[in-house]
Amino acid sequence: MKWFNRLGNLSVVMCLLSVLNANVFAENEIGYEFTADFNGKYIWRGQNLDDDPVLQPGFSATCGNLTAAIWGNLELTNFNNKSGAFTEIDYTIDYSSTIPGAEGIGFSLGTIYYDFPGTDSSGESIPGTTEFYGGLSFDVPMSPSVTFYYDVDEVSNGLYISTGIGHSIGSGDEQKYKDNAQTHAKTRIPVPLSATTLCLLFCSTLHHDT
Repeated sequence: MKWFNRLGNLSVVMCLLSVLNANVFAENEIGYEFTADFNGKYIWRGQNLDDDPVLQPGFSATCGNLTAAIWGNLELTNFNNKSGAFTEIDYTIDYSSTIPGAEGIGFSLGTIYYDFPGTDSSGESIPGTTEFYGGLSFDVPMSPSVTFYYDVDEVSNGLYISTGIGHSIGSGDEQKYKDNAQTHAKTRIPVPLSATTLCLLFCSTLHHDT
């Protein structure tokens, strides 16, 4: 029942964050988004975790300033003998808003649980881990931002700092963005929420979590 405990922990965090905006659920509709990104490699924070193509689907629900999301990395080749399997599933709770009295400055607070279903190449299970993060963004030319991530679980002294600048070009659902010195095309496809969508998402998660 590891998955049940994990979802329970994330629910507690979401309740605590909602204190920051007590009327969020009463005053805002819930928005949903499904994404499916195809990448030739899986590069995470400068590390090449998979040299082969991967599919990375994600689902998020947003109400006001609160967002809950689930994201996965699905192997498309026989990398580490895991073709067709999820090798990573991330659960995120995020609260984002602007700083009162500070025009053009936004902030984000949240937590991410990293789950690694299955085993590594040696047959050993890979323990999951938890990060907390906080970030600032600035509504000025080039949109600079800085985010601090701190692992409170498996990684000792696990502080990671991410900085970024960017500028959107193009229009519609397709944007081009620059990341890790490579240019990618990213397409987000909104789909209507249904019981089938949720079932496919969470049943797939539970299948690979056992």
